[in-house]
Amino acid sequence: MDSQNLELDFKVPIVLIDGQTISIHENGMVDIIFWQGRTQSQKKIKADVVAAVKYVSVEDLKRLRGIIDETIEKFEKREP
Repeated sequence: MDSQNLELDFKVPIVLIDGQTISIHENGMVDIIFWQGRTQSQKKIKADVVAAVKYVSVEDLKRLRGIIDETIEKFEKREP
């Protein structure tokens, strides 16, 4: 799908993230969690989850990686 033909309806505002965590479970499901830090001590960071995505397989994660790589390549090769 061409992203120019996609009309997005934001349910939550876009937020700046401080980090992300990617977990692959034994059953192959993948969680990607984006978080925003609130407080930090020497041993622990307390953070709010600002978005999370679950993929049903590692293959889905690989497809996402391909989309990200393609998007970066198009950006870097664009004409000024």
